[in-house]
Amino acid sequence: MNKSIFSTYHNAENRVTSTILAVLERLSNPTLSAIFQGIEGESNFKMITFENQYKNGNSIPDARIFASLDYIIETKIEKNTVYRAQLERHLNNSKEAKLIVLTPDESCPQDITELARKTSGSKIIWCNFDILYEILHTVTEEVTMIPHEIFLLSELQAFFREEGLLNVNLNDEQKTAVIVPAREAWSFYKDYGIYRCQENRYFTPTKYMGFYAEQSIQPIFPEIIGSVESLILNDDAALDQAGVKTCMGKREEVIERLREFKKIYPEDVKENYESYKYIVLAKKEDTSRVVSIKAPIKNDKKAYSGRNFAFVMKQAYILIDELQKATKTSELTLL
Repeated sequence: MNKSIFSTYHNAENRVTSTILAVLERLSNPTLSAIFQGIEGESNFKMITFENQYKNGNSIPDARIFASLDYIIETKIEKNTVYRAQLERHLNNSKEAKLIVLTPDESCPQDITELARKTSGSKIIWCNFDILYEILHTVTEEVTMIPHEIFLLSELQAFFREEGLLNVNLNDEQKTAVIVPAREAWSFYKDYGIYRCQENRYFTPTKYMGFYAEQSIQPIFPEIIGSVESLILNDDAALDQAGVKTCMGKREEVIERLREFKKIYPEDVKENYESYKYIVLAKKEDTSRVVSIKAPIKNDKKAYSGRNFAFVMKQAYILIDELQKATKTSELTLL
């Protein structure tokens, strides 16, 4: 890509808006249409229409392609900061475009409600970051996308979380588990008590980790002891000097566990010579630091087409209390 999706604008509102636009401009027409369908609340919304034998007065051209997308966007990153006069200027100066106002408010600001009554209601659309976050999640599940689009939408969701734009509570890490896709990572954890992924991958702080494998969330949720953001395993000096993030101040335990892992992990694999992030977890037999449930939580999520759909593509955050009660993924609430 020519530029990072994470904008370098110093102004916070401009940075958020620029990041959203950088993601949207890289998406396909069907994916964009689904996102704006969610924002507009119209199931028949089409961004681009293709029409054969278009009737135009007394002429009939062979075809017509036309776009219905014309939006201007006003972004606020603080609650209760909508300025009515500013929105009125936007509407007056852009007669044809619809105005989308994106804010973190939990309900639609009164000024927007009044403007919608005063003008054509469809000319101004309010959306908060929680709604947009959920739209992106739904689109990822229900629209057929190529891998880079799934990655972009998940990164945009992570950006919303990191910027503190959501009203949902992801801050109570003691009650939350991060669930990761784990086709290979589940057996890796059972063998070594460690999760390995691409270096510097961001996770919202949580106390527990869970694994989605074999179309189920597996029934073991170990505590996260600590992590090293970037490490070449066969570099002894790097391990000695590794910067460790810990949940409970247990740096020595993290380093010791990584040394133990290095001794038992095969020496001749290429991963030992590449940088990865290593998350040290409580071992499955450490019952005092592992939450266990009776059986795996079966994934029953389906797209509108009726086909099965993976519960998690990158990572998801769920309250540990819900995981202890659920028998299928539809009973879970994503944070």
